Amino acid sequence: MSTPAAKRPRLGTPAADPPTTPSVLLFVPPVGVPHSGSVLKAWQAHVPALGGSIIQDAQEAASLAAITHCVVPQPGGGWPSIPSSLHPGSTRVPPGLHYVTQQWVADCMRSQRWLPEDKYQPSSAELQQQQQPSPSKSGQDGHSSSTTAALAAWLGPSLWPPEHAEMDNTELLLQGDFDEERCRSVGNEQVVQALIEMKHYEVALNGQFLTDPSTGQQVLNHKSLAYAHAAAVVRTCAYRLVPPVEAGTLPYLAESTAAELNEILLSGTGTCQKLELFRHDQPVCHSNGVLRPDSAGAATRRKFVKLLGVGAGTAHKWWDLGMRSYEDVEAAAAGGGPGNQPLLKLTPVQRFGLLHRADLLEGASSSDVREMHDAVVAVLEEISGVTGWQVTNVGGSSRKRRADLAQQERGVRGQQQQVQESQQDMQQEQQPEQEQPGGTRQGARQEAAQPQPIQSAGETNGHLLPAAPGSSDAAPHSGTQQAAVAAAGAGAAGGGGGLARPVHHDADFIVSHPTFEWGEALITQIRDELISRRHMLAPDTGAMCMLQRNRTQHLEAHVLEEMTGLGPHNNIQSDRLDHVFGVFRTCAGKLRRIDIILATPAQLPFALIGWIGSTQFCRFMRRLAKRRGMHLNNHGLYRLVDGGLARVPEDAPPLDRHKLPRWPPGWGPGSCQAEDGAGPERAAGPAGAAAPNSPECAAHALAGQCQAAAPAAAEQAAAAAAALEARGEDKTAPPQENSSGGSRTVRSQRDIFELLCLPYREPWQRDC
Repeated sequence: MSTPAAKRPRLGTPAADPPTTPSVLLFVPPVGVPHSGSVLKAWQAHVPALGGSIIQDAQEAASLAAITHCVVPQPGGGWPSIPSSLHPGSTRVPPGLHYVTQQWVADCMRSQRWLPEDKYQPSSAELQQQQQPSPSKSGQDGHSSSTTAALAAWLGPSLWPPEHAEMDNTELLLQGDFDEERCRSVGNEQVVQALIEMKHYEVALNGQFLTDPSTGQQVLNHKSLAYAHAAAVVRTCAYRLVPPVEAGTLPYLAESTAAELNEILLSGTGTCQKLELFRHDQPVCHSNGVLRPDSAGAATRRKFVKLLGVGAGTAHKWWDLGMRSYEDVEAAAAGGGPGNQPLLKLTPVQRFGLLHRADLLEGASSSDVREMHDAVVAVLEEISGVTGWQVTNVGGSSRKRRADLAQQERGVRGQQQQVQESQQDMQQEQQPEQEQPGGTRQGARQEAAQPQPIQSAGETNGHLLPAAPGSSDAAPHSGTQQAAVAAAGAGAAGGGGGLARPVHHDADFIVSHPTFEWGEALITQIRDELISRRHMLAPDTGAMCMLQRNRTQHLEAHVLEEMTGLGPHNNIQSDRLDHVFGVFRTCAGKLRRIDIILATPAQLPFALIGWIGSTQFCRFMRRLAKRRGMHLNNHGLYRLVDGGLARVPEDAPPLDRHKLPRWPPGWGPGSCQAEDGAGPERAAGPAGAAAPNSPECAAHALAGQCQAAAPAAAEQAAAAAAALEARGEDKTAPPQENSSGGSRTVRSQRDIFELLCLPYREPWQRDC
């Protein structure tokens, strides 16, 4: 008579204490397992009850001879996600190591006992391929030398120091440069745009998040996420991609996505069969060739979700009801059903969005954004009675400023050259040409062939603006030239010139003040005052006018629950800042979407990173923090110390990739840079400096950090780091854990990058 299986513990219930030496020590790669977040949560709750244990750190796995099982995700990351020290044939493989798929773990959990591994091994072909001797040596950290070479070529020599070979895919991606202009110059932007378009179609079909049937929890839409990963990988690629591109040669590139990528490259027109099916509302197939009946109508459903109050579920319903256009929705909502009742019931917000779709879908021009900005500042000053409010425009438009500047500068130069040529033509008509020594003629176009660089354009909030009247920069130009440059600058700033254009689908503003402490009613007062001034539409008009407030009160308790496994295991709700979502009426009568977010000076750098985005770049940053044992959101950076929640760096040092406490240079207790808050990198020169009035500079200003780093402190820190490096020591060697925090606080976006040991990236370099 068999012993009855132990009662299956509830998910989230603390498991029994595992034996001192677990019977099963399971290595699970940090990437590659489908739905890894929710799956790992369930495994960590149930495996210890069976007398097992899980590790994920590749460095730790390479040094442990007690590992009994290695999970090779199939489908998923496969062998590229497994460290080379655990590959079959390696001299460092623990004796008797079993290679299993993730299904073995799932079935063991269901049966509450360890099952034979025979039926759960990866395919023999893959095992034989891994066991074949390789002419090249393996890397030291989990990447084979051939894979390391491919990754190094992908990032390019300027972004690939040797220590990058120790990083996983997430950390590697965060070394990248996701500048759209850079990608376009390399020749890959057409591919990126196709992948992004397919990502948008997948989001329109199923939304950003799915419900995992095995856990009932929300997880990211893995289909849209695959395209987001691929688009990010291609955008930072240092060379022009040429087919065939094989799966595994680029991070996060699975076989099905690689096949679609190659099809796009071979087309020469930036498309593929699946993309064309999406565009024409035709259903597509899964990667295994099975038809996805719910994928019909992707283009129309994507159009529907752009309306206010319409999500993927509503768009799907409208499609199933036969709606194929906005006009179809209007007709169905107007009547025509039994008893002349409407066939379709719309919410007030949906009805409003449908009625005013021409305005709301047009996008806000930079002049609209400036008007909204000024209105918000005026309201804040009226409510508080103080000046000095910092209102920063964030969102997607803030990541496009480099491209805008390049386009605007080309436009200004072109107009200036036309003015010069016209002016010199007039001089040529008025003055006869004079013979010069040597036989040359001094004609009107002699200098026009080399247009002078623009000196009158200053940078303000990421836009080119003309220099102030009477400034020395403007002196060399005639009145006609100044007028041309001013007109171009006005267009760049949204003043109605020819260069003005929509910058984003809405305007997002983060509001903060360096000294004024506001109460919890401020966000409500902002909304009400904007309504009273007829800037914002009231809720009774049907317009979207919603508040998020007082949600930060229990933020740290929720973070603690998540990090200790006692609460929901997701990082979806990363923003609990006070927030108003509304519709703004411009002086021209146009309706534009507006978001206003309140952030204290301590929250501001984190809020800026989260709202500047991109969404995928922030996912990478949060994923990196999570794998190191920390939690990053729009409020701060956290970790556990003695079972409690600690804020980094105020209460404890950050954790490195080995989950060890480690202070970055200039952050530890007693740091000589504590007063000015600037590290050697910031003092290095203009290359790392933030643009005036940019979000980066705004955070510095609010925290009193606009001044440059003290030269003596910077030189001292640089000399100390150089001395350590010369002796072959790690210049970021961790101090002993202590209960006290560092000598600095986070005062800029750059500080957050430093705490995570990441290279700082400007907003346009985060556009993935």
